[in-house]
Amino acid sequence: MPSGQASRRTAVITFDVIAGLGLIALVLIGLTAIASSLARTQSAGAFERQLRLVAAHALNCARVGIDDPRAALRELDASFVESIEVAFEREPGHGAWAEAERVTVVVTGLRGSGPPRSFRLSTYVFPPAEGGS
Repeated sequence: MPSGQASRRTAVITFDVIAGLGLIALVLIGLTAIASSLARTQSAGAFERQLRLVAAHALNCARVGIDDPRAALRELDASFVESIEVAFEREPGHGAWAEAERVTVVVTGLRGSGPPRSFRLSTYVFPPAEGGS
């Protein structure tokens, strides 16, 4: 019966090796899924940061009287600029802000096959001072 015990040991060792490899494979699959999810999340966050920066840039353009903020951005990254829309909403100020104009910028971008993302930013813009430099 020594050969029977040897075959049982071999069978147990083989089972242990196969089970261990299976567990390692499951761990690797889990880590891959986590890494993929993290990469998607960081990429979406970077896209939203880009939309915020475009909105801030557009407001700065509105302060100095530039109506098309996309022109300056086009030189930096034309493909990104073509994937976004920049809209201005203007309305007169109220109360203490009556002399100013409230400018709201809405930047909408489409990234991949997901839903469009929008970012809205507002400020008050005063008309340029007459006779100033």
